Amino acid sequence: MALTVKTIIQFPIFAPPPSNHHHNHRPATEIRFSRWNNANAQKFIRHDLTQKETEDQLRFHKRFESAGRIANLQPTNTTPPPFKSTGTPSAPSRPSIPAFQRIVRLRKIPNQIEDETGIKVGDNGLSYIIPEAPFEFQYSYTETPKVKPIKLREPPIAPFGPGTMPRPWTGKKPLPPGKKKIEFDSFTLPPPHKKGVKPVQAPGPFLPGSGPKYVQSREEVLGEPLSKEEIDALIKGCLKSDRQLNMGRDGLTHNMLDNIHAHWKRKRVCKIKCKGVCTVDMDNVRQQLEEKTGGKIIYSKGGVIYLFRGRNYNYKTRPIFPLMLWKPITPVYPRLIQRVPEGLTLEEANEMRKKGRELTPICKLGKNGVYCDLVKNVREAFEACDIVRINCEGMNGSDYRRIGAKLKDLVPCVLISFEHEHILMWRGRSWKSMFTQENEPHEVNNSNSNSNSDSNSDLKDSIVPSLESSPESVTKEECDKTEIIISTAENIEDETKSSPTISENNNQECLEGVVSLLKQAVQDGIATVLDDSCLDADAVYAKAVAFAESAIPGPAFRHHRVKKTGIETTESNGEEVGLAVSEVKEGEKGKKTNSRTRKKDLKDNYLDVVPQATLRVDELAKLLG
Repeated sequence: MALTVKTIIQFPIFAPPPSNHHHNHRPATEIRFSRWNNANAQKFIRHDLTQKETEDQLRFHKRFESAGRIANLQPTNTTPPPFKSTGTPSAPSRPSIPAFQRIVRLRKIPNQIEDETGIKVGDNGLSYIIPEAPFEFQYSYTETPKVKPIKLREPPIAPFGPGTMPRPWTGKKPLPPGKKKIEFDSFTLPPPHKKGVKPVQAPGPFLPGSGPKYVQSREEVLGEPLSKEEIDALIKGCLKSDRQLNMGRDGLTHNMLDNIHAHWKRKRVCKIKCKGVCTVDMDNVRQQLEEKTGGKIIYSKGGVIYLFRGRNYNYKTRPIFPLMLWKPITPVYPRLIQRVPEGLTLEEANEMRKKGRELTPICKLGKNGVYCDLVKNVREAFEACDIVRINCEGMNGSDYRRIGAKLKDLVPCVLISFEHEHILMWRGRSWKSMFTQENEPHEVNNSNSNSNSDSNSDLKDSIVPSLESSPESVTKEECDKTEIIISTAENIEDETKSSPTISENNNQECLEGVVSLLKQAVQDGIATVLDDSCLDADAVYAKAVAFAESAIPGPAFRHHRVKKTGIETTESNGEEVGLAVSEVKEGEKGKKTNSRTRKKDLKDNYLDVVPQATLRVDELAKLLG
């Protein structure tokens, strides 16, 4: 019996046919592990490129980039770019936090600024006006340019706090006034050695018989001028003190006025030390200090200033100024350096800049130095060269630009460039030498002589008409006086006319005497005269040697011993005493006298110089006896 089995599902009895994709299948018995941290893993061999392969790769990339640029080439603008001075490059933008970054937008200066803002834009820069203030307030009284700004960088807002601001206050709320109101009076000092009280210097110094006074005006506060001894005592008290006020690149700022009064609260003299840009014009610093503070400068040397508060200064009655709560943004001023400076053409300016690159600087300015003599040095340098260069390497860019602006007004000069941290200046067309005044005294003397002659003639003319006008009323004494005056005037004229002839005659006589002495020396064989034809160095040397051998030996000067003098006394009639000086002979050198004998001789010689019983002591002794 045969059974037939039909399978519905076909089992894969045979292996499937190989696929078209050939894969390297590893055998089932091979075990492979991860490459990382496995010692049995196969090593990864990195193919290092040779020098030739790297150069070929770089060359391929460069060709590809150049081909891409040529394909995307666009027509360029033929107009030249705007001119930008190489000497004043723009500073790169500094990375900052956007939340705290100031947004600066240039604003045109309005023709009429509202009175509420109190801001004035004039030739002295940006200033703030407050009612009943003694002067216009500025951020810096010494370093503000004396030029009218072109534009403002911020809205016109006074930096004195919420009371003077037309916009809502965005900063910290001011602290409430304290409950204790302690008014410090300089005339009533706190008790000495009190705990928690700083030492306070007494007011003064006062003149004998005077004391402190409550006054307001500057002249009354200063009082009488200080004597030299008082000035020396005040300066000596500040020499070793570390308490001082430092003045930097911003110069005398508005808030520094309050600091000066804080120094004056406890000491009579405020020591101010100036460094940097402000020391270029120390005269302006001293003037502004005296005007704005009301004090008196008693000593100044270099960048150090000693400011005296005054004899009758009182901290209680001092002028009180509002403080600036922030530094105003500097407005936009005209450019210091023009492409074509005044008085030059473009070719001349470029030639000067090119010449200035090879010019040796007259000095090198250090950072935060004292530049009191800089203006004088530049003026002296202009006497030798029309272009002057100053080395400012290592300084802040704004510092040497401010120095250049000051030199432009003080020297005066024309700024050419600030290239490579150097100040290049030209003395200008209207330059005048410092030493032209040396020739003026001769002209002045001539003018004086002419004026004297004119005055003498005027004197004679004024006397003679007075005689002719009223001859009857003139007495004999007046006639004699007028004759004497006329004769003196004529004598003065004769002396002025004869003075040049006398000087010429004296010069001729001196020359004749010198020539006669020369002739006599040649005749005696002591001197010789060389001709112009034999002025060669070798010929002169040979003649000098020959003349030294044949010339007569001159006098031998030796050091002689100074003759000592002795004092001898001679008596006549026992009353009169005379002193006779006798020379000590050389033969008496060997004799030595003792000091005691000398003293005895002096006593014996000088006891009878004054007659006895003629002094006031003797008269007093007689009265007492």
